[in-house]
Amino acid sequence: MSSASEAALPEGRVALRAGLPWMFIVATGSMKPLLWPGDTVEIRPCPPDQLRIGDVICVDADDELLLHRLVGRPPVQGGPGVLTRGDRCLGPDAPRAREDVLGRAVSVKRGPLAFRIDGRVRAPLFWLAGRLWPLTAPARAARRGLGRLLAPRRDPQT
Repeated sequence: MSSASEAALPEGRVALRAGLPWMFIVATGSMKPLLWPGDTVEIRPCPPDQLRIGDVICVDADDELLLHRLVGRPPVQGGPGVLTRGDRCLGPDAPRAREDVLGRAVSVKRGPLAFRIDGRVRAPLFWLAGRLWPLTAPARAARRGLGRLLAPRRDPQT
């Protein structure tokens, strides 16, 4: 799961619940290819009723903050909830109450590059890229294997 470092959890929760933006450092690869470990993601508070399916949201999941894609709105404990899933995960996370939603991811900084990931066009395109990424695994593996075959070999005599 894409989660923040444990030291940053309390200050992230406090900032987002107070209505302030927060910078989230991705710790895992569950949102690849959109988010990579080490990426810095800007989270802005957002009321749950303004979220759209396909948005990347920050959810307070007890001992960690999750940064996953919103994929549904099932009822939870008699009220509306949210269902999230990492782009690289096979199944969804456990449903959460809408009060657990802290905000929406709006931009990503990866090294010198920065790009926005919110918006009506971008979010569905990134969601589609996440769905297609696993299908490219055989081609990526073949390319790595071909690179190894074509790499210059060292002479064992030297």
